[in-house]
Order: sequence, then C-alpha cells, then structure tokens
Amino acid sequence: MKTSDFSRAYVRAQGRRFTVPGSRRSRIRLAVAVTAALSTAFAGLPAASAGPDDGKLILTERHIDSPYVVSKDGQFDARTKYNQIVDGDYEATTAAFADSALWIGKGWDDEAKTKPKYQITLPDNGDFAFIGEPGETYVQAPSGATGSNHKPIWYGFGAESGLDVSNVQNGRVALDLIGIDGPGDMEQYNYNPNDVFNLARVVGTTQSSSHSISIKPAEHTHLNTLFTKPGRYELTYRVSSRTNDGKFITSEPRTQVIQVGGQRPLDTPTESLEDRFKKAPQGDAAAANYRLTIAPKSEPKAGGDDKLSTITFDAGKEGLNGTVTLFVDGYFLTDLAVENGKATWDELLSPKQSNIQAVFTPDTVATGESTVQGAGEGAAAAAGAAPRWISAPLPYSAGESKETTSAQHADALPKGNNKRDLRTPEPGTQLTSKDVDVRYVSGDGLTDTYYVEAKDPTFQGAFTGGVYSTMKDTEGGYADLPLEGAIVNGKGFVTIDKTYAPREGVLFMNVIPHPGYGLANARGAITEKFIRGNSYEGTVHFGESPGVPESVPGASDDAGQQPPAEKPSESPETPEAPGAPENPGVPEGQTPSQQGRGVCVGKKLLDRGHVDILAKHNADGFDISLKDDTRLIDKKSVERALNEVALVVGDNTKETRRAAHQGAEFDFLGKQDDGFYHLPQTQRPGVIWPGYNTEAIDFNKIDGDVSLNLQPRDVPEGATWGTFIDGRLGEAPTVLSDSTKNDHSIESSFASHTHIHWGFSKPGVYIFDANYSAKGKDGREVKSESQEFVITVGKDAKETCTAPKPGAGQENKPENGSDEPAPGKPEGEPKPQAPKPGEPEAPKDPETPKDPKPSQPEKPQPPKQPETPKKPEKPEAPKKPGNQSKPGGWSPQNFFSNFNPVHLLAPVLGIVFIARMVALFFELQPQVANFFAQGIPGLPKWGK
Repeated sequence: MKTSDFSRAYVRAQGRRFTVPGSRRSRIRLAVAVTAALSTAFAGLPAASAGPDDGKLILTERHIDSPYVVSKDGQFDARTKYNQIVDGDYEATTAAFADSALWIGKGWDDEAKTKPKYQITLPDNGDFAFIGEPGETYVQAPSGATGSNHKPIWYGFGAESGLDVSNVQNGRVALDLIGIDGPGDMEQYNYNPNDVFNLARVVGTTQSSSHSISIKPAEHTHLNTLFTKPGRYELTYRVSSRTNDGKFITSEPRTQVIQVGGQRPLDTPTESLEDRFKKAPQGDAAAANYRLTIAPKSEPKAGGDDKLSTITFDAGKEGLNGTVTLFVDGYFLTDLAVENGKATWDELLSPKQSNIQAVFTPDTVATGESTVQGAGEGAAAAAGAAPRWISAPLPYSAGESKETTSAQHADALPKGNNKRDLRTPEPGTQLTSKDVDVRYVSGDGLTDTYYVEAKDPTFQGAFTGGVYSTMKDTEGGYADLPLEGAIVNGKGFVTIDKTYAPREGVLFMNVIPHPGYGLANARGAITEKFIRGNSYEGTVHFGESPGVPESVPGASDDAGQQPPAEKPSESPETPEAPGAPENPGVPEGQTPSQQGRGVCVGKKLLDRGHVDILAKHNADGFDISLKDDTRLIDKKSVERALNEVALVVGDNTKETRRAAHQGAEFDFLGKQDDGFYHLPQTQRPGVIWPGYNTEAIDFNKIDGDVSLNLQPRDVPEGATWGTFIDGRLGEAPTVLSDSTKNDHSIESSFASHTHIHWGFSKPGVYIFDANYSAKGKDGREVKSESQEFVITVGKDAKETCTAPKPGAGQENKPENGSDEPAPGKPEGEPKPQAPKPGEPEAPKDPETPKDPKPSQPEKPQPPKQPETPKKPEKPEAPKKPGNQSKPGGWSPQNFFSNFNPVHLLAPVLGIVFIARMVALFFELQPQVANFFAQGIPGLPKWGK
C-alpha cells in the first residue's frame, strides 16, 4: 500500500527545517571533566523537548476536521479527520489526537504572496472587543480555502454521518472544550462584515466564550480560528450527552496539539531539548556576549510582512554552529539552526505583551587545531568553547525593538504556566430559574437583534429557531429566518441586517441546555403574529423531566424522509416585472409557467444540509457525482449521480442585495428591489449547502485548472445567476461565475473542498449540464461525462418540478389543451379531488402523487340528477358499456385518460353469460338442437 500525504510532499519540495548533518559532528579531541557542582546545578529540570511534535503526523495546508466526533460500540470519541491518497485513490481517514498535531504556519492567496491568509487585523467596529483593540493583528487560520492553495490550514469541526445518537436526547451531543494549556487564548467564529449575521462566536477560551458546541450527526462547518499569541497549544476536549433515560455520559478527554507559528515540525523524532542542553558545555555565558534581538521586519516584501517581528540570535563568533530554541511565555515556538554564529526568524508576535526566551546549545567549538564537543551532563567548557545559554525573559509587544544579552540569563529551562480548566456544566448542576426570556428588538439603524437570556446568569447552552411562515412549520419545517447561537453566562443574541427578516410570521425559539443539566429543551412561540419592526418578548421554560424532549425545529434527524412541502409565505410576493426578455433556455412551445415541469419526478430532493459536487479520477478521465451528507435519504454519507437528485432552494433564502453586492459585477443577482435567492458560503439551518470538491484530483497530472462547468439547458425566463466567494476581512467578494457574461465555469487550481455563495435572480427550475474538465500534462483533454443537475428555486418551482409532465399518463389533459387545473394548484398538479357534478367518478390513478393531507377522505360521487349536469342531456343507459362520452370527441388520449376498470364489469359478465348459454345449448341439450335441426329443411340430423 502506497500512502502519500499532500502537505508532506509539498514541504519536502519546498525545503525542510534543519537537521544536523553528520559532517558537523566532529570527533572529540579533548575530554572535558564534569564537576560535582555543575552536575547538580540542573538537577530536576522540567521535561522539555526540542520539536516536541517531531515525528508525529503533521496535518497542515489542507482540509481538516478537528475535533471530529465519532462513535463505536456506543462510545463517543474525538479524533482528527483528514484526507490522503492510498494506492492512487483518494480517501478520508481519522487520526488520534495523541499521534498527530496541527500546524498553522504562514500562507498567502497566491504564489506572489500579496494577500496574507494567516493574519487578521481587528476591525474598527468593535466586534472583537472581547479579544483585543481595533487595528491589532493576530494569527488566524481562515474559514475558507481562498486563492490558489489551502495555506496555512483549512480546518473546522464535524461529526461522522453514522454517529449513533439513537439513545441520545435531542439527537445531539455536546463537544466540550474543557481545558487549554498555551501562551494565549483561542476563539473560533464565523465573521464576514458583509454578511447579515456579522460576528458569530462559536467556541473559545476567554471568559465570555462558549466552551461547548451542540453538534449532530453529519454536521460539518469551517471556522476562523484566532490565537492571541503564537506558540504550542494543547486543547482538551470531551464528548458529553444524556441518554433517553436521563443518564449523563462523557467520553475520555482527548488533547489536541496545535503549533501556531514557527517552522513546520519534522517528520522524524529529534533529540529533546533537555538532553541537548545537558550535553552542551557549561561556561561563562556573560563573557560570550550572546545577543537576542527582536524588532519589526526591516524590509517587508510579502503581504503582511509589515506586521512581523524579526527575531535574531547572534553568538558573535563565526564558525559557531548549534541550535537556538525560541519560547513564548515558556511555550515552545520553534527550533532554529545556528550557522556561523547567527540565526533569524520572522514571526507574527502578539500585540499583547509576551515574554520571549531563547535557549542556545552549541554543536562544536573550534579551538585552534582542536575541536571540543560537550561530553556528559553539564560538561564544563574548555578554553575557547562556546557555552550554553538560557536567556532571561524579554518582555515584548509587536512593533517594539528590544534586546537582551548573555550578561543576563535564566537558571532553568522555560516552562509555561498558563494551563486553565474551562467550566462546563456537570451532573447535579442546579439552575436558580428554569425560565429563558426571548426578546426581539428592532434597531433604529440597519439591524435587528434577537436576545435569548436565561434568568440564571450561569446558564450554558445553545438556541435554534427563528421566524417561520406558520406555526405548523415550527414542527420539522424550515424557518424563513433561521437563528442559532451559543448562550454563555446566561446570555445569547444574534444581530442581523433588518431587511433580511421576513415581514411577518411566527417567532419561535428552542433553547438547548447542556446535557449536564439534565433538562428538556425550553421551546415555544414568542408570538404567532410577528411583524418586522415591532418589538416582542416572551418566556420559555425548561422541562422538569430528563426524558426524551420534543424535536428541535430545523435540526431534526430526518433520515429516510423526504422534505415536507413548503408552506405558502404570508408575506406578499413581488410580481415578476412585465416585459422581461425572452430566455432562450426555455424550450420552444413551452410556456414559462410550465418551465421545468416534471423534471424532478423520480429524483431525490435535498433541501438542507451539506452536499459537494465531487470530482474523481477514472480510467478515461474524471467522474462527477454528488456527495450527499444531508442524511435526508440515508443515515450515512452517500455518493449519488447528479441525475438522481435535485437541490431545493426555499423562499427562506430570498434577500436583497447588500452593500457588498452593489457593484456592477454583481448585477447577475438582479435588481435591488426585486431581491434574489441566496445560498450562503457558510452553512445555515434549513438551507441546502452545496460546495465543490476536487480533493481527489492529482494536480501534478493537470496542466492549469480543473473546471466545474454548469452549462444551462433550461432556466426561468429572464433569470440570471452566478457564484462568488468571500474576500478577506474588509475586502469585497470575488465573482467566480456570471451568467450575464456567459461564464458558467468555476475553476480550481489546487485540490480543494470549497463552499461558495450561489445567487439566483428569479424563482423557477434551473437545469444544467454539469461536468468537470481539465487539460492533462500530456496535452489531451480530461473530462467527465455530463449529467443533469437540477436546482429548484422558490416554493412554486418545487411544486412545478415534482408535477408529472403533460401527457405522461398521470394527469387528465385532452389533446385539444382544454385541461382544467386542480383547484388551488398551479398547472393542474394532480391531487385527489371530488368529481365534478354530472361527470363520472374520477379514476384513481396509482401513479398520481400522494396528497400531503391524507386525512381528508375522498368525497362520494354526487347523485346524477337531471338539474345539475353541465352536459345538455343525460343518457339513460349507455348501450355500449365502457364507452364514456366526453366533450371533444373520441381519441386514444381521451379513452385512456378516462378509462376505469369498473366500467368493464357489466359487459364482461354479459359476454361470459352468453358464452356459457351457447355452450349449454350445444353441449348439454342435443335433443333440443336435433329437434330444431329436423324442423329445418336441408340441415343434417344430429350426430350424422
């Protein structure tokens, strides 16, 4: 089995962190005695190591889910999920925290290094006041794979689709962050200043951070991850839940290692710092005049270089080689090779004050013709030998210039002292109140805020819900405005763009307590008459029983069920502007109201959850398929043919163009006042979340980009559409495809799993011919077959797409086109209806879709009375049973569309009766036949 790792291959190609070559290990020419004093001077040194993660599986510059919640034999666990290539095939696998580490190095959008992706400069709006001041710059792992690579890393969290929650309340578990040991704080969040939700904090280590994530099977999201200081972090997680009978259970704690900044850890283990230091000679470090200098980077070249600090170690002696190990507040940062007495490193140090230290261990020292190397623990240095050195802590903040020399030193190796336990509810935790207040406050400016506040100020949990069209939608339906967030220290809130909220509906909230409380959800309608702009408040209450709570709106496990039909919105719909240009995609002879009709019949409908348009290699080129992580059909992730599915986009995705979309390049979204249907780049409850995935493609075999081509075959009249991706903080989004410019392709320049924004200007059924294509290194075209890819946009589009096509034997439509739609249904979508007066009972077509309201019994056929028929006269009794009369005359279509097997019963029985009488006449009554035969001249006698 041949296994390759994307990141390792790249690092090997780009150059590795130093290793000490054998040529630098000169033979010992002089033995050095070890004195008793020096042999005990460093007794009891703390355990420390050079490259503490060297030799582990280093995961970086790729798509990673960590923590990733799994289950086996009824036990939950947290691991790291990553992708690899085994025997030439792409596959996803997991690694234990103990065997792996994440590394967040530097990264830019492109090879020119113009836009740094590993930094965040806090905006002026105060959104990040909990972590720092506006204008401060920190290390960040980005939430998206932007530009032409996955640098520095692209990671979030998730749970396997097969996570066994059959015996877990709410169908959810809690992923608890219960401890941190590192130089600073960490915060994970979604943030886009151009988005309606702005900053959404998810989990972190500050006092105001949530320390727990409520997670369900197949959940998968990517987050921005900010660290206030570089260095090595250990984050400890556990998975907690409460069984249906009320028992609180937790997994074993698992410690995740993240190396923030510094150089990439090595693939092979290295000698520990403690061992190197013990072997290094002890001497007069003050006389050696070592210097550690930190200052802003002097000649910035790449984007973000102006935020870096250059750390320089100078031993003051040419020919001196060794290793200098850097620490931030006692936590490992990186190892540097000292060559000819010098080593330098550029790092994004924190604007918050840190204590920077260096530990120098020399390799060899030249003394004329002799070469001296440390021998034994705490070896004394011979004349001219370079001594080891531990620098004194140097207080430093980004932008300063500081220096320390070996005239000052520390007596012990650096050791961090910032380990913290993070509070999460434990069994037996009691609340002073089980009430939660919910308030909607319409702001004076452009935003509205929804507050969810527990009466107990210590409460920890989460909330879901939002504004629904009807009360019935709150039970397994979808919110027109989905809301979710964490509740920390009793308080949670969501602030959104005012125009994004629906004009009216039902404001419903569901509060999920941490499993440690042993309480059922607090859920209920705050108002059933929500009107945007008014203010509302209400209270929901936690249940007393730890038994199975009711389902969670918008977050239920609907495996094996198709999405319920969308309910009509109570808000007025904007009529389509007259005079829209004709869309060439509508087939000739097909009216716009029929556009896309019947295309979804037989397809699997996916209206929420995570899906990817997947590319893979095959013998002839590429394969294209849909990776379905929604669990709507199956309780696991499944790869499906695009031909077999349709993505359903509801009315809850409609919004108006915001400030970031005002440029002409976004005109494919339609006019400002008309609004557009928006599938966002980040996942939202009740909304389908499509991305594209080229992780299985070996780009070493590709010359240039791999293109996802979505060629329109049939789209709504006058519709335009496109895709775009968020820019970095403060930058406008980048358009990826635009139908107004006949640009229907999305390019990937590297193996990636990417989520983007999708925008559609009009409701309707969008049908594309989808394929992947590229140019191989050998010059030939590489592509997949084209498959039908269907997206229904808007409530009516779904109904049209799932209605049988005219003439398909599934609806009553005469050839002359005088069909009558079923009452209340567009285009005559077949539903069980009472027969019209004077007409025979409608046939029961077994292929007709089921009525979503099966509780309504079929009405009996009205009696045939002479005063009610629409026909001029009522036939007394048809002389030819089964030949029903119908306006428009006889035709095969009329015959079969009105055919009812019951009508054949009488004629068939009559024919059988006559045949039986004939048989009896000839076979059982020969004497009668003979009598008649004798009485008729010319007939032969019977039996002759």
